Amino acid sequence: MIKLTEEQISDIAQELEIGMQCFVNKETGELRSIPDELREDVISDDELWQDEIDEIENNIEKYIVIDAMDSHESYKVMEKFIDTVEDKQFARRLSNAINVSKPFHNFRYELDQSGEYLNKWYAFKSQQMIEWVKKQLRIKSELDLNDEEKEDD
Repeated sequence: MIKLTEEQISDIAQELEIGMQCFVNKETGELRSIPDELREDVISDDELWQDEIDEIENNIEKYIVIDAMDSHESYKVMEKFIDTVEDKQFARRLSNAINVSKPFHNFRYELDQSGEYLNKWYAFKSQQMIEWVKKQLRIKSELDLNDEEKEDD
C-alpha cells in the first residue's frame, strides 16, 4: 500500500475542488490529474491533456482513482459546517438556505453576505476534502489489497 504525504493529499483535494479527476499510481504515489468531463463547470481542451489521458487509459490498473464528492456528500459537508457555526441566528439562515431550491447557491449567497464566515467555510471545506481523499485512499487501497489476496487464493 502506498503512503502519501499530507502535502500530496492536500494537492489531490485541491485538484478535485477545481474539477479534476485524480489518479494515484499504486506503486510510486505519483499523482496524475485530468479534467473531469462529467462536471459541467469544467471546460477543457482534450488535446492539452492527451498525453496524460493516454497514460492513464493505457495503464489504468496501476492507478487508484480518487473521485470528487457527489452532491449528496457535498450537502453533508454544508450540514456539518452549519453545526460549527456559533452564531445561532446565522446558523439558522444557513440551514434555511440549504432546505429550499438551489441549496448550494443559497448557502454560498449567505456566506458571501457574512464576511467572517466565508473564510471559515473555506478552511472547513478544505479540511473536509482532505478527509474525503484520505477515506477514498483507505477504501480503495483496501479493495486493491483484497483483490490481490483473492488472486493469490
